[in-house]
Amino acid sequence: MINKAKDAEKLNIENEKIVRLQDELRRKELEVAAREMRISTDEKVNSLNNLINADSPVILAKLPSQILFTHDGHDGEVNALKWVTDSEKYQKTNILATGGADRKVKIWLISSTSATVLDTFTNSNASITSIDVDGDCLLASSSDFASRLWTINDSRLRRTFTGHSSKVTTVKFLGKPSKSVSGSYDRTIKIWDINKHVCIRTLFAGSSCNDLVTRQGQESEVISGHFDKSIRFWDVRTDSSANSIQLQGKITSLTILPNSFQLLSSDRGDTLKLLDLRMNQVIRNYYADGFKIGCDWTRACVSPDGEYVVAGSSDGIVYIWNTLSGKIEKELKGAHTSNVNACSWSPNCQYFVSCDKNKKFAIWGPYNDPNFMSRMEFMQKRQMIDKRNLIDFEKILFLWEFHVENQGSTVVNASATSPEIRLRITDSSGQDVQGTKLGEQLQLRIELKNEDSALDMQATHLIAMSGHTQQQIALIDHKG
Repeated sequence: MINKAKDAEKLNIENEKIVRLQDELRRKELEVAAREMRISTDEKVNSLNNLINADSPVILAKLPSQILFTHDGHDGEVNALKWVTDSEKYQKTNILATGGADRKVKIWLISSTSATVLDTFTNSNASITSIDVDGDCLLASSSDFASRLWTINDSRLRRTFTGHSSKVTTVKFLGKPSKSVSGSYDRTIKIWDINKHVCIRTLFAGSSCNDLVTRQGQESEVISGHFDKSIRFWDVRTDSSANSIQLQGKITSLTILPNSFQLLSSDRGDTLKLLDLRMNQVIRNYYADGFKIGCDWTRACVSPDGEYVVAGSSDGIVYIWNTLSGKIEKELKGAHTSNVNACSWSPNCQYFVSCDKNKKFAIWGPYNDPNFMSRMEFMQKRQMIDKRNLIDFEKILFLWEFHVENQGSTVVNASATSPEIRLRITDSSGQDVQGTKLGEQLQLRIELKNEDSALDMQATHLIAMSGHTQQQIALIDHKG
């Protein structure tokens, strides 16, 4: 027994040495990455100018807090939602396309109090199952074994793509609007040349396809979700799947996150899963008591900033999870009494929409959030504040290094010189922290408050990194 105890003690000592060596190696790798990822002051200024001059939202998504209104969208269940952006015909924001069991695609102007029909496309012979939009081109798949292309600016049907032998469940533009990809219950995926109006490749999946996605800039890559509980990855230049991942339930939807290397899936096992496409493995699960996916075409979604994942349940409740922590952030109740088929955030984060089997869609706020402002408004606010000499925005946006008081604690909370400005570092749940460790995930919050308005910006998924001296610690995001 004494000898065994000595052997165990030796083994423990060796294990501790290995762990220390691994920690030291990881620390050095992080230091090298931090040095390689540092950017010059000129690049910081250019990045800031690009941020300010872009005419799109600067803030992060706000959680919906109230039902603004509900509306009868179609004569039958509403299956598909897609926000229209970059359309020459509709220069206004908050243009929504919906598809329903009544065989129609409708274009709506959404305001805080109403939804107004701007156009209706009626050429389908069966229920609309999905919608995709690129500029003034709109694609829709249908249960009549076909998918169709309309041009929004003149409301004309341009193409009808036939060739599937069963219900077409999903269709997406593939890279440029000159190609599209569709998935069907006939267990095939077809690639279409839109200009030539022909199918240029058929991929045999072996299982009904419920949804598929493409990644921006990746014209040869398609990811599909199937009835046999698998997610398949395709190079459309070949005829076979490169690899696949098996999950616990039939896949109902797929969504690429804004960072382009994570994928959200929903399945009939009543869970949402976050996959890292670099490793092809599940890194997080989202579930809740009472949450149940009610049909094979229930579509989950991600907020435009990637902070939240959302899905509707068979009991009419919409569940919102924090992407990073996996915790429930909100349950939206009172708008639906049947299965929620799909949901989506507007690109400017001003509205959130959900739709159900009882022909309704609901618009949720906070449309009047005082923190909401476009980047143009942000630029004007910045100029006003600069004149009052309250803040150097370039320093606040990019100065992510903080003084180390002693070896045991790193102070990561700091305030700007003006009482109107506050710079906070919080943990993943939004709580203030007094210290940090190497590799810990943090959030940077920049809060600006004055008598005119409020600006609350947030940089998330920061990683604590060692600095260039022992008196500093740098915080970088996942992209460096």
